[in-house]
Amino acid sequence: MIAGMIASGGLPAHAEPTVAELEQQIEAKSQELELVVEQYNKINEQLAATRTEIAKLRQVLPTLEQQADAAHSRVADIAHTAYKTGAINGLNTILGGQAGTDLLYRMGTLRQLAEF
Repeated sequence: MIAGMIASGGLPAHAEPTVAELEQQIEAKSQELELVVEQYNKINEQLAATRTEIAKLRQVLPTLEQQADAAHSRVADIAHTAYKTGAINGLNTILGGQAGTDLLYRMGTLRQLAEF
């Protein structure tokens, strides 16, 4: 038996795939490739949309930064004036004003003033 394996090259014989099997393999790989191409196209569309959004945000960012800086300066000025005049204290800020969500707004203002 070993002599027979040595004489025949030691490897079992493999049949070549038929034309139908090859066509079936090609069709399967073609479908897989089509899915990959569709995914690639979708990602490229998302990338283009993201780049467009980035460009829009870059246009408005300087204005928003200026507005934030101006608001920061106004809050700092208010805090400075309130500190100098003693016109504001935490309890009056919380208890004064309207009921409801106004309380949350006032507490947020206190928090911002405390950060300066």
